[in-house]
Amino acid sequence: MNYGRHIPLSILVLLIGVMVALVGASFAINLAPSPYTGSVVATIAILVFLAATGFIFWIVRELEHSEEWLRVVVESAHDGIITTDGYGFIERINTSTVSMFGYRPGKLVGEHVSALLSSAHGERGDSEDFVAYLEREGMGELGVPHEVSGLRLDGQRFHMDMSIAHARLGEEDMFIIMVRDVTERVGAQRVLQEARDQLEHRVRERTAALEESNSQLASEVSQRKTLIEQLQQALTELKTLNGLLPICASCKKIRDDKGYWNQIEVYIRDHSDAEFSHGICPGCIEELYPELSRPLNET
Repeated sequence: MNYGRHIPLSILVLLIGVMVALVGASFAINLAPSPYTGSVVATIAILVFLAATGFIFWIVRELEHSEEWLRVVVESAHDGIITTDGYGFIERINTSTVSMFGYRPGKLVGEHVSALLSSAHGERGDSEDFVAYLEREGMGELGVPHEVSGLRLDGQRFHMDMSIAHARLGEEDMFIIMVRDVTERVGAQRVLQEARDQLEHRVRERTAALEESNSQLASEVSQRKTLIEQLQQALTELKTLNGLLPICASCKKIRDDKGYWNQIEVYIRDHSDAEFSHGICPGCIEELYPELSRPLNET
């Protein structure tokens, strides 16, 4: 209802009520047996008609306010709002719907909702129930947003969310459709998913490289550990003497770090794991004990 182009319904009700009250009062005066009785009846009739008219005027005015409030809300909504009959034919749309799909105001009225969808399957019959059509299109669950492909007047396709609610007005079915352009959101999600996939791929590659490096490092550590154990085992089995050893040219004693002269066997025993057992060689027997060397030589 456009309040700038015709008289509001509430004003019409008020004017009609006043006219009916005056006409009723006129009939009451003309039909009354006396002028006094006619005046009383006319006054009562006028009061009754005015009271009824005032009540009806108040109800209609409240309805007009509600309709105006609803119209402002619908027209100012960012989402597209479409109402259809029980077969899916468009009855009303708001400004956002016109802007979203690129149609002229009023052009979509009378068209089927399928004209706004690029994913419509098969032929649609004029007598097909709208619920059956929605189920065929995979949108049978009412009140739940469905991501569908929208179709603009110029043939451009775009991503949109469509939510459908059902209402019953007397014997007639009415469907309220909310549509929202989510092309930017879908594009952002796609870019985010691609970035996430790339990151996961790099993480998998890096993880594999680290696992291989850790495996090589563990192998090297194991080899070094084995080598260290072997060296420790060798050290426990063998002690070596190194450096310059001061030794007497005559008695063969060795001087230690403290300046003391030690028998060679004592020094070696203290600085290694070697143990000595004493004996005498044949040359020393012949030199020191010649009497013992002859029997040995003779034998």
